Amino acid sequence: MKLGLQILVLAIILAIFSAIAATWITTTEMMQPEQKECSIESYIYCKGPAELGVKYRRIQLTTNDNLRLKGWFVRGDSSNKGIVIVHEQGGTRHAGLRYAKPLNENGFSVLMLDLRNSGDSEGQFSTLGYQERNDVLAAARFLLNNHKLKSIGVLG
Repeated sequence: MKLGLQILVLAIILAIFSAIAATWITTTEMMQPEQKECSIESYIYCKGPAELGVKYRRIQLTTNDNLRLKGWFVRGDSSNKGIVIVHEQGGTRHAGLRYAKPLNENGFSVLMLDLRNSGDSEGQFSTLGYQERNDVLAAARFLLNNHKLKSIGVLG
């Protein structure tokens, strides 16, 4: 009986350590994803907005938690509509290039942003959207304050 109890306790301890290790590994991979390489299989355009033949400018935003984010801004026609394009976990602003030209041709100003811990932007962790909402808010503030857009959407 004593040996059976020891085996049971050992099995419980191993199960707890296994659960902790699995949780640690999974969360680390989610919060620090491997950056995806730009390739024609992943994106239509890999070299940047110049490849689209549209005029753009490089921008830098600061979030309310003081991270510097990098992006590309393509000015629309005289309309007051704008779109912020955000990428998937582990992606970069290059993912938005496939949508930028058609949106711009339909009058939208387009902002493609490297979210925190992605591409050329600062940050040590990805938070699956929790802190990235601050990145999107910084992008919206940029469009409202610098380009006087009145209608802003988010794609991504």
